[in-house]
Amino acid sequence: MNPNIWSLQYCRDVFGMTGYAADTWEKSEIRFFRSKRDTDVGFSAEVTRKIGPRHCLNIDPISFVVESTLNDCGNSRHFFIKFNEDHGASIVDVLQVIQPRDTETGINYERTMRFRQIFSTREALQCTDRENHDPCAGLLGRATLIQLLENRRGDLVELYHSGDCVQFGDIRTLVGVVKWYPKSFENKHELPWGYFRRYPRADVIRVGAHFSQVSGAGWP
Repeated sequence: MNPNIWSLQYCRDVFGMTGYAADTWEKSEIRFFRSKRDTDVGFSAEVTRKIGPRHCLNIDPISFVVESTLNDCGNSRHFFIKFNEDHGASIVDVLQVIQPRDTETGINYERTMRFRQIFSTREALQCTDRENHDPCAGLLGRATLIQLLENRRGDLVELYHSGDCVQFGDIRTLVGVVKWYPKSFENKHELPWGYFRRYPRADVIRVGAHFSQVSGAGWP
């Protein structure tokens, strides 16, 4: 089992240890707030992850902050780990934090974030709906993704891509953070000093261009 409680693999290992249970994690605790930066872009949220109570695993909680982004441009340093019942954990780029709605049956969290899914090049190849690159929209298609895989040198860090489909989800399913940097750097050792100021134990991934994603492809 991966010993780093901040890592993506740790989330997947815990999912396996619980027998792939739908309640592996409790719904994360959320504190919605507005900062000075949020005036134009919406809300932020502090998220605290906790293990599901019936699994008897001694796992310390972790907390992190999710911010809305301006004009859906995406977060410039951090993606987030989202729990799902099929895959255990996947990576998402949260574009907007939305306060829950009060309903007759209680508080509804179903549409408390807007996000795009993040895929490795190999995963993106299985989820794209275009054959060729779309230069106008800047979206990769199947041919370019295959080329990236074929041209990848063994010493290069694996590349990831954002799909172009925007989805709504429950912000309480977020269970971690992933740091990211652009493809222009060959690896994290080339990054300027202080590039990442938070979450020193979180995973770091290298990210290329967006790709054209089949609507509904990927994980819930």
